[in-house]
Amino acid sequence: MELPASDPEVAFWKTRANTLTAMSEATNAVLRAARRRSNSIQSLNDIIGYLLAHPNEDRHLRRAYEKSGYLTVWQLELTKSGWQYDLDLMQAAIERDPAGAASMEEYCRELLADLEGGRRFEINYSGYLELANRTGLSTFRVSAELYARLMTLHRMRVETARAWLAESAGNT
Repeated sequence: MELPASDPEVAFWKTRANTLTAMSEATNAVLRAARRRSNSIQSLNDIIGYLLAHPNEDRHLRRAYEKSGYLTVWQLELTKSGWQYDLDLMQAAIERDPAGAASMEEYCRELLADLEGGRRFEINYSGYLELANRTGLSTFRVSAELYARLMTLHRMRVETARAWLAESAGNT
């Protein structure tokens, strides 16, 4: 049985950053800046080909990524859901609400079962790193740095979930 959220809970979540909205807004800002250079750019992936053909646009496009917040949206998620990355915070959440232990266990098990979860970060990191090394373009370099950070954060989530499950198994 699900209970409706209390007014304080609703107020709390309204004050939290919505990372999906932030990511969408950042992506749209990058695409708007890119389309000022070429209407043929329809997706972020199109920027790769455009940059390879027009390396002189590197500074403009790197700045678009930087100014849009695209490279830092991960910070919002880390702030909003810090418990996913820190065992002490995860344990504190359960201490505050012991009834949440079952959903925490489900979250941890699902995360560990998703063997492909971090793979997209690895693929993007490898691709952007190769492009950065081959071309020397800074847009590709900052993209590789972003995906390196996302790989690290994913590993932290997995390690935290694994540690929580190991500890909670010993407490049941």
